[in-house]
Formats: sequence, structure tokens, C-alpha cells
Amino acid sequence: MKKIFVIVLAWMLVLPGFAAAADDVALLPVPASGNVTLPLDEYNRLVELASKPTRKPDTPPVPYTMKRADLKFRVANESVQGTVQLQGEILHKGATKIPLTTGMAVLDARQEGKGLPLELDNGTHTAVLTGPADFAVTLDVGLPLSIEAGRASCSIGGQRAACACCSRRPHQRSNQPRPHHLQVLR
Repeated sequence: MKKIFVIVLAWMLVLPGFAAAADDVALLPVPASGNVTLPLDEYNRLVELASKPTRKPDTPPVPYTMKRADLKFRVANESVQGTVQLQGEILHKGATKIPLTTGMAVLDARQEGKGLPLELDNGTHTAVLTGPADFAVTLDVGLPLSIEAGRASCSIGGQRAACACCSRRPHQRSNQPRPHHLQVLR
């Protein structure tokens, strides 16, 4: 009985060592740190994808966008004078022709404090600006005032922008009639 006990004890001590050796044989070799093991098919697919030329990014669908238009006008005699400040972004590379306003007489045009040459194209004042870049243009403008019995009006043509602000200040002289409301029609 002692002999069987010794044999069983020996096997109990030796068998875990054989099991560990069998597990080591079944495992794949571990790559060094920073390396990755891939199947050959996956490697070939990745090499093929890398050899294809990259797709060029799509060009913007429009050459420019208007972000904001600030209009500040004052009535003087039989005309309306004021400033139009336009902000936007040129999306295309190179020179881009940007329509600024229609139906207004432009007295002065500035960009970053410097004079900006304009072109009149079919009744629309346009500027040629280079991009891609943001831009800000300030126009001193005048337009006629239509006076009818009991009311005066003017037509402001221009550019569509994401945001347009128009303000009205009451007349400073006390002997002049004050308008009761400001009506903005699109």
C-alpha cells in the first residue's frame, strides 16, 4: 500500500509539469513589444488599401458664404444714407467675385480700413476677394426715399446673410414727426 501511495504522490507532482509543458507548445509565439501579428490575408488587404490613391476632398458647393449683414441708416431730407457692414467667408481658393449689394448707390467701400475697388455688374456692386479666408467689408451707401401722404419708405436690396440686423433711431429734432413703427418686409 505504501508503494501505491508513493506512485500516486509522484504522479501528482509530475503531472502538473507535463500539463504546463503541453500548454506552452499550443500557444503561438508572442511578438515583441510594439509589433502586431496579422494573418497573411489581412496583411495583403491592408497593403492593397494603402496603395490606392486617396480621394480628393470635395470642393464646397458655393464659392462664398455671407455670415452677417449690419445695416445702419438715417433719413436726411429726401434720401436715406448709412453703412452696410458685411461679414462672410470665401471658400474657394484664389480670386472670387462676390456680389455685395443691389439697388443702392455705394459712396465708399473699405476692407480692413483700406479702399476696396468695386465693379458694377448688371446693377449689382461686386468685389473680387481672394480666399480661402474670412472677409469683412464696410460700404457707405445712399438710396432714395419714397415720400407719400403720411408715410415715407425705402427699398433695401442686398445680399442674403445668415444674420441681418437693421436698426432705427428716432429723429433728434422735436419739431419733426416721429414714426410710430418700423416695418421690415422681405
